Amino acid sequence: MSSYHYHPRKKETFYSLEGVVALTIESKDYMMNPFSRPKTIEPGARHSFTGISDAVLIEVSTYHDEADVVRITESVAGKSNNKIA
Repeated sequence: MSSYHYHPRKKETFYSLEGVVALTIESKDYMMNPFSRPKTIEPGARHSFTGISDAVLIEVSTYHDEADVVRITESVAGKSNNKIA
């Protein structure tokens, strides 16, 4: 599970290539899978991801800067050793 966070400046769009991921944006829940539409997260929108199965997401976004990440909660590691931002 990723941290619940937001970006004051960054705009992100995510698309699922494989697997199922629950995406929460401003308290609204979305299930992402290869058949779902891409989801765009506007600057300032609080969001987090939770892997329901092993998954592969594509992110297309404006420039990423760690100084532009405001974490409300921390990430929680699952079965994988992959780091989630």
